[in-house]
Amino acid sequence: MMSNPRTPPPLPPQPLEYRGEQPPAVPGAGPPAYGRMAAPFLLFSLWRFLMTSGLILVLLAIVLIVMPRLEVVYKDFGTALPGITVFMLRIARLMNTVAGWVLGALFAVGVGAIAAVIPIRGRAFRVLLMLILGLVVLGIALSVLLPLVSLMDSISSGKQR
Repeated sequence: MMSNPRTPPPLPPQPLEYRGEQPPAVPGAGPPAYGRMAAPFLLFSLWRFLMTSGLILVLLAIVLIVMPRLEVVYKDFGTALPGITVFMLRIARLMNTVAGWVLGALFAVGVGAIAAVIPIRGRAFRVLLMLILGLVVLGIALSVLLPLVSLMDSISSGKQR
């Protein structure tokens, strides 16, 4: 008896996937085993730790390198600085001390460790992280650009008189 050469071979049985619903309870089997879903708060995500700590260290480096150089430029303006710029300049002065470097590194590692163990999965974590990062970058950008707007305003008001 010959098999038809056009019929495909039978497929192997496919494993069932966990889709979020609870599996049927088997009497006497105990609690269901979910594998990685059993205790998500005990998991440590290395890529989240490295990504979050790295982003914070990059922002701290920007504050440490850019803000002290801009402070000299802002002093030459001779105008009053906005509150957010004064705040960022104070942070930059604090970060340029040994204690500031240690606190900055501990902050980056601490926030990275917290981000690595929180049970937020996938897209929600990335959206939350990008939202926080965007707000911090916006704060830094405002602290850099608002004194320029203040300078332009003082120059234009001086010309009108």
